[in-house]
Amino acid sequence: MPLRKLYSILVLFTLFVTGCMDKDIIVRPEPLKEVIFLFPANSLGDMGYNDYILKSVLDAQKNTDFDFHYINPQTNSTAELKPVFDYWLSYVRENADALLLLGSCDDYENFVVAECTADESTVNRILIFESERDLPVRTVSFSGYGVSFLIGAVAYEKTQAATSAYVSAFPDWNFLNSGRDGFVDGYTYAAAQSGVTAHLSAMSLATGFDGFNMVDSTYRVASALYAESPFIYALAGTSNLGIYRYLRETNNPNLYTVGVDTDQSHFAKGIIGSMLKRMDLWLPAYIQEWLQTGQLPASAQFDLNSGYIDLLLAASYSSELQPVIEQYRAVAEQKEQEYLAQ
Repeated sequence: MPLRKLYSILVLFTLFVTGCMDKDIIVRPEPLKEVIFLFPANSLGDMGYNDYILKSVLDAQKNTDFDFHYINPQTNSTAELKPVFDYWLSYVRENADALLLLGSCDDYENFVVAECTADESTVNRILIFESERDLPVRTVSFSGYGVSFLIGAVAYEKTQAATSAYVSAFPDWNFLNSGRDGFVDGYTYAAAQSGVTAHLSAMSLATGFDGFNMVDSTYRVASALYAESPFIYALAGTSNLGIYRYLRETNNPNLYTVGVDTDQSHFAKGIIGSMLKRMDLWLPAYIQEWLQTGQLPASAQFDLNSGYIDLLLAASYSSELQPVIEQYRAVAEQKEQEYLAQ
């Protein structure tokens, strides 16, 4: 190459580099903090509780910059879930800017007990949902008593019936049991105001978490219970779809129920409202607190008075039943505090 041509190329290159240095310096952005959600196995896609959680995190991400990853394992095998948990536990221990959210699952609780200690590498980097155990990480749970007392009172005022029914996914879980107790107490309390002695039946679908996914069985249960009572209150997750299907197919205007976890009033005309766990309110607040301070709020149990669990009336029942809610809310909150103090 001729020397003059080489010289010209060098001059142009120098001018180009100088121009870049003066005007076009590229600054790499700081890496974003990460939120990772490990859902229970096969728990997404039914438009229920875990889908509501997912939507709440995605909505929070729209307002605050953070990277979000979620894992929905396709196996219920404890042996196969363990390596997945171990991988993400190791990840958050090594990354102070990573937060691990764990869905409600016995296996995840047991893994936490076995693998975690209450040190900085876990206590402010792991939050587990719906745990009622004393764990070395942050936990969030709900009291079902107050909102269920309110539902029981509304159910009686709507039906004026001396009988009603409660269905749970399985026994021996505090939230389900407190929901049963609250519904029975609320229904009988409201009935007593009218001089009526109410009688309620209560049953469980299964002995474990499979009770949350027994739609066909719940349909048959609904058929039997509605023959005796006009209102069924079920805390059974996806299994509740069996009740909604029965209401749609019978189309009896005098049979009622409530939705659970999310607004499910669109499933059937007889759904007077839904028991909501307000993930859309508290979960973004928890994430925001962690993003700003690196600390998670203390473990908590949310009750009716917190505003994070409540009864949302269906639009078609709101004008009729909102005064009933206002009539009984203070009583429900007081009764819940007495119940929790026992």
